[in-house]
Amino acid sequence: MGAYDTCDVLPHDRYDYWASAVAQAFAKLDVKLDGHKDINCRIFWSEIGRSRIMFVSGTPQIVCRTSATIAADHAENIILMFQKRGSATLLHHGKSVDLAPGSIVAMDTRSPYRLTFFNDFEQQILRFPACALGAGALDLAARTAIRLAPSFASKLLLAGFSVARNAEAALQGDLEGPLLDLACLTLSAHLPPAGSSAPGGRLEQARNYIRANLNSPDLCPQKVAFELGISLRLLQKAFALADDQPSAYIANARLSEVGKALNDPALEHHTIWHIAQAWGFNDPSYFARSFRKRYGMTPRDWRKISGHKGPGSLN
Repeated sequence: MGAYDTCDVLPHDRYDYWASAVAQAFAKLDVKLDGHKDINCRIFWSEIGRSRIMFVSGTPQIVCRTSATIAADHAENIILMFQKRGSATLLHHGKSVDLAPGSIVAMDTRSPYRLTFFNDFEQQILRFPACALGAGALDLAARTAIRLAPSFASKLLLAGFSVARNAEAALQGDLEGPLLDLACLTLSAHLPPAGSSAPGGRLEQARNYIRANLNSPDLCPQKVAFELGISLRLLQKAFALADDQPSAYIANARLSEVGKALNDPALEHHTIWHIAQAWGFNDPSYFARSFRKRYGMTPRDWRKISGHKGPGSLN
């Protein structure tokens, strides 16, 4: 638990005190307040594993994440913000969004942003590492600086803030997984529904996405989960119902396509490695080991039994 309250310091020290507090709680930021007005701001937070829930209130101000502040601390966090009171405008990723009570918005500390509060405000915030979203976090520009649609997940997330804040310290770390699941669903709330949210529906969606993107070397369970708008844990649970794992399904689907391609007369002039790369493999040693485990022989021997005389090496 941490706390900063400008009422704890003398009035002439509050400007610098608050600027330091914001940097400690969020990331390195430039803070601009009207020094001629009473500065009445506070932050309370709880550490939840690698994440942090925060309760923030304050007087009118501007906070900026600039190229200089990004270079100064390299913080790589997502800030999911629930506006409880007051109005503000966020400029981020070339977009502008106005915030009012009830608004939900996300920010990425890896990119510059400017947040202007026009009057007294109050917020509840979840700050978590961008890496918690996996490879899909690279696509967050589409999900930041827009008003996210309120959803059942966002309501549960807000309720979870209070639970986490009042939980015993020893139990708070156990709450991070469920909170991140809800954060991921909240971030995806503005996207068109991709089908059933039942585990069986998720599994079919995941399999369809994987089959459509097998040739991408960046395909991984984290990216699949993010593109489907679910957490990695929920994706793993969906595959577990079929006694499978996302990573194993991706590898086996790729190996199946490579096996068929090596038996295709139209591809006999392509090297084995060229075919493997075309189906998303980027490590020759891993490919060779995986192929032998799946088919019980080397890719070269597999190609030979088809009767084709194409290039037999991986090169």
